Amino acid sequence: MLAHTSPPQAHLGQGRPPRADVRPHRAQDAGSRRLKLPPSRVPAGPEEIAPAPAKAVRLRSSRPILQRLGANPGCTAAEASDIHQAIFDARGWLLKAIPQLEASPLSGAALASLRRNFGPTFGEAVNAGLIVGRLKVAYHELSTIPFSCAGAANATCAGGAGGFSFPGTHASAVCTNVWATTADAVYRAATALHESLHAAFPRFTIDHYSGWHGHAGGTAPYPGPGTDPLLNADSYTSLVIDLS
Repeated sequence: MLAHTSPPQAHLGQGRPPRADVRPHRAQDAGSRRLKLPPSRVPAGPEEIAPAPAKAVRLRSSRPILQRLGANPGCTAAEASDIHQAIFDARGWLLKAIPQLEASPLSGAALASLRRNFGPTFGEAVNAGLIVGRLKVAYHELSTIPFSCAGAANATCAGGAGGFSFPGTHASAVCTNVWATTADAVYRAATALHESLHAAFPRFTIDHYSGWHGHAGGTAPYPGPGTDPLLNADSYTSLVIDLS
């Protein structure tokens, strides 16, 4: 199994890390609405698009408590502190974005971001419930999973990625040779959110990158063809950035 990565910083170029083929596991996605799919676009594995609802995730807006976050294997105290700050920032984004996606009707800004990040087929108001469910899972994942530290000795990190995860394993890593050397708080928080999405869902094996409004390297096409946007960690990350 190969790792899935966060995009490189913008100054590192626009190259896309090679996609990995990951053996599918049972989906653990949260969501209560089925997607509106044109007959010609129904995927072969509908269970990955309309999974059974998971337990509700309760979001907390109170002051974060460090000891409740996941462990940080291989990190210095300073690196762990920076990871915690990135997690707090990303959770703050989620707390701003999720209510906008739960509103009825959706605002013009929310609809525009859905279409930009999920494409004309899936970026519709009818799919907002499914997307919100997955974002709530990401909030929980950010708050609990271990974020370890790897450096240039790791082949993925040496390639310029900001972090990596093995989909569905509930663990992520940041690349200290990239992630820890930038003062860009948006890049750091977006990397944490992006990786938490890969870590949460075994079927999130797609990497098409938006570029995070100039904070990272982007790829074309974005958000990707077919059903790719629904399984693309960056579609969710970029949606949250747009609405935060």
